[in-house]
Amino acid sequence: MAGEAYSNPSFVPPIFGYTWSPKTNANGDAIATGFYQARIGRGRFFNAVPDVNDNNTSRTKVTITGSSSSDQKYFPIQNVFRPLQNPSNYICLPPSDYISISNNLEGENIEELLSYQVTMPSSKRIASIQLEYSFVVDPKDPTFIETVTDEEDKKNLEAGSYDKIDLSKYLYLDVLLDGKVYTSKTGDKAAKILQLTGLTTSTAFVTKQLRFEETIASGLAASNYPQAKEIKLLPNKQIKSLKLDLKKFSIYEASNSCNIDDRNCHQSF
Repeated sequence: MAGEAYSNPSFVPPIFGYTWSPKTNANGDAIATGFYQARIGRGRFFNAVPDVNDNNTSRTKVTITGSSSSDQKYFPIQNVFRPLQNPSNYICLPPSDYISISNNLEGENIEELLSYQVTMPSSKRIASIQLEYSFVVDPKDPTFIETVTDEEDKKNLEAGSYDKIDLSKYLYLDVLLDGKVYTSKTGDKAAKILQLTGLTTSTAFVTKQLRFEETIASGLAASNYPQAKEIKLLPNKQIKSLKLDLKKFSIYEASNSCNIDDRNCHQSF
């Protein structure tokens, strides 16, 4: 009805594997049997309990390097914790703030690269992670400019036309699973690396869901997904002015208990 917050999703007709029943064009009163094959998709939310006192191995631990405020390092985990799912481990209201991490400099040199590492209590099959993050660089930083090889981008940097530069080419933040960048076996078959979100000295937040496997070829078996205990964000370039701001860090397990293809779900799911 008009004015309601929820609207029914449109049906998604199948493109393989099934036929409509009855074999006629579906109308408003027809019964459709033949949705896309189920799959794990983004996975089942892992409700990580933050080890805010750094003294409990049964909770999720965060380790950072570089320059930051250590009392904010658990904010990205606290901001996604679901207290109703686990009330006994409810600590406080989510801070709704973010941690800002930059490289630790010694004069003109990088003494320690920035990084953000989440260590779970045990190893899990990871279907995806979802981040609300900003990963920016000062466009006037010579150590950044020397990494730019595209001649048109060089011209745009010189002219200050930063909005004309396609940042999807600048994949400068590795996502490491137990110390290694994961390359998917399906879908784009690409290494899982995150791009710059802005050419600025302030922030440029985006929300990104990074799926480690993309297609139905992965089927319903969790064994098709990477297994890891540690997930680490680490720059792959020695650029002095890189800055990572992280507000939310969600982990989704590869689980058959959450295997509905999200193309058949309402868009807000």
